[in-house]
Amino acid sequence: MRWERRWEVTVRWARAEHSPYATTTWVTHVATPAQLRLLVQAARTDRLVTGYRYRSIDTMQGEAPERCRHGHRYGGGSATRPLMGWASCAACPGHEIYRCRWHDATGQCGDVLFDPAPGSDCAPHRAGPLKDPR
Repeated sequence: MRWERRWEVTVRWARAEHSPYATTTWVTHVATPAQLRLLVQAARTDRLVTGYRYRSIDTMQGEAPERCRHGHRYGGGSATRPLMGWASCAACPGHEIYRCRWHDATGQCGDVLFDPAPGSDCAPHRAGPLKDPR
């Protein structure tokens, strides 16, 4: 998985008939800084726009991991479903944590996987341990 940044933009008009969307408030999402810049410039130059605002939204994109780093499958029943948690991070929105619960004759795997994988500037921090309820 990976983090993807998008922006939510809200544009307001005093009257619905001034809007090309026949509403006083229009909310849309853009995927690139260039798209954001164009939308903000258009709102600034339109004398009928009474206000606008935007905010960034980070969303997780991609598929969750299906196996631990030792090859054990996640999923299935409670014996193989991973323990999951969250680690906050100073450099990104955070990391999902998966701890493998696979058991065999040699014991429990216990592999801990961070998703997305921490980058060189990441410092994931978990407030407490992932506990197995068994």
